[in-house]
Amino acid sequence: MKLTVLNVAYPLAAVGPGPQSADSATALYALGRADILDAATSEVLTRLREWKVLARASSILEIGCGTGRFVAPLARAGYLTIGIDTSGGMLQRAKLRCRSLESASLVQTSGSGLSMFADAMFDAVLAIDSYPYIAVAGRELAAAHMHEAARILRSQGSFVILNYSYRDDPPLDAHEIAGLATECGLSIIRNGTRDFTLWDARTYLMRKP
Repeated sequence: MKLTVLNVAYPLAAVGPGPQSADSATALYALGRADILDAATSEVLTRLREWKVLARASSILEIGCGTGRFVAPLARAGYLTIGIDTSGGMLQRAKLRCRSLESASLVQTSGSGLSMFADAMFDAVLAIDSYPYIAVAGRELAAAHMHEAARILRSQGSFVILNYSYRDDPPLDAHEIAGLATECGLSIIRNGTRDFTLWDARTYLMRKP
């Protein structure tokens, strides 16, 4: 199966600095340093392998892919990877980063859900520091994305959320995740654990039976 990178309608001259500078601006924990950001990215990918998220994966969806910081290495590793985002500017930077990767696809969406994808289409769905922007819009949208993620996952597929919200209430986040996972028929593997040395994100890992 071949995935084609979407041509987002933004002129290259308007893009400005390359994708690394955009990453540094959004991942504030990197303090603007590319080496810290690269190490943090590598650590996340290492954990995904350790948790067997990528073990059986052939197709991956990333919700809120931004500039393609994870889409690119996953596609380069041979996974058919789709990244979606609401920001055309971010996707244009992702397009530049993934321009030579045939197994990467980038799609601009409204952020309202995942209805554009078929049932049991993916082996893994990732939301890396993007779910807080969904959760802040209310539990209804957070629940809709969880239900849709469960629908588009194949059996034994994984849904990984790194940071569920920015409200600084880990017990409430864990409680809400537990309730949503039960509603969606997902098993919880990790519920709010801190697993990274370079980033204080909390991990919510769920699996479809």
